[in-house]
Amino acid sequence: VGSLELAADGLRLLVDGHGVVRKLWVDGRELGAPAAERCGGFWAWDISKPARYYRFLSTSSGPPSRKMRLKCPALGLAIEATFTAHERFIQLDAQLEDLRRQDRGIVLVWALPLDAAGMRWGDDLLSSRPIAEDGSYYNAWRYGPPGTGYRRLVSIFPWACLYSREAGLLVGRPMDQPHACLLYTSPS
Repeated sequence: VGSLELAADGLRLLVDGHGVVRKLWVDGRELGAPAAERCGGFWAWDISKPARYYRFLSTSSGPPSRKMRLKCPALGLAIEATFTAHERFIQLDAQLEDLRRQDRGIVLVWALPLDAAGMRWGDDLLSSRPIAEDGSYYNAWRYGPPGTGYRRLVSIFPWACLYSREAGLLVGRPMDQPHACLLYTSPS
């Protein structure tokens, strides 16, 4: 599976045919993708089943293009993913399709593996924390059914940022499509 190269305003990505970012540069600094093979790309969990995520893979044997059709046979799901480079940002749109035509809750994840060592996690506009080797970094509220310990998390803001003196990366979700979302980073 080859790579698709996208670039915008100092951000450059190499994306494989499975929607996994294999390499990432911000203003010439490679942030790497050390765990891309193991955890990058699209994943899903059917919340009516035990907690287990399954990966989406390409259905094409040809080189990747901006528009990708990916499938998750274990859950009977498909995604139409489109990567678009704009002048100031790179946009990822994904449309989830349930091939089984079942009414069920699905948790969808797009993982962007990168090396955030030496960077800071922006909690909000006024505060940040240095990223250590362990732990997870997010700015979220806990929620869930009573009696479950409120173990689910939802991001307070529709964006998250990592930055250092040399580079910064902002990830956000569209405001015109309401949905629960958790944006976070975890060095481990």
